[in-house]
Amino acid sequence: MPNEERHLLQVRITEEEKRRIKTLAASQGMTLQKALQEAFAAWAKEIKVREPKRVGKRKSAKIGQ
Repeated sequence: MPNEERHLLQVRITEEEKRRIKTLAASQGMTLQKALQEAFAAWAKEIKVREPKRVGKRKSAKIGQ
């Protein structure tokens, strides 16, 4: 694996939430890091499916016309 630049991401969650997420990750044979990466990828894919397709630019309506 090439040496990629990495950045620290911090979130505040309860100990119970952390334990639940780590347990889910372990049950799938993943590290917490890998599980979070896959979760964000799945979320991004879902967002793309829900976004309406935009065709052209929208013109704003002018008041008084």
